[in-house]
Amino acid sequence: MADGLAAEPRAVRYAQLALERVGRAPRLTIIRGGTDGSRFTELGLPTPNLSTGEHNPHSPLEWTCLEEMVQAVEMLVQLALVWAEDPDSNGHASCHRARMAKLRPGIALETQDPYRFDRVR
Repeated sequence: MADGLAAEPRAVRYAQLALERVGRAPRLTIIRGGTDGSRFTELGLPTPNLSTGEHNPHSPLEWTCLEEMVQAVEMLVQLALVWAEDPDSNGHASCHRARMAKLRPGIALETQDPYRFDRVR
């Protein structure tokens, strides 16, 4: 997986930016075992593991919590915005609202600041 992620360093860097935007510190670790992300990366789509949101995985005491799921969604919204902005494009990218409008005509993103997603109408 490391080789695949090295080929597209934005995959990890943009995930780190998204976490920082929601006020959380990124923590890079190596995990054991095969994941969907490792398979996608092997096939040419760099896919870092962002978080599992689970505790005691694959055990009789496995569990997760709603608050962590909400935090994951908040981070994923920011991750989509980071990719739309494409900060590594050196200023050649249009703003994320224009890109999102092209992707989903008729849907407007309403934000009070560029790092907070308020609603879609």
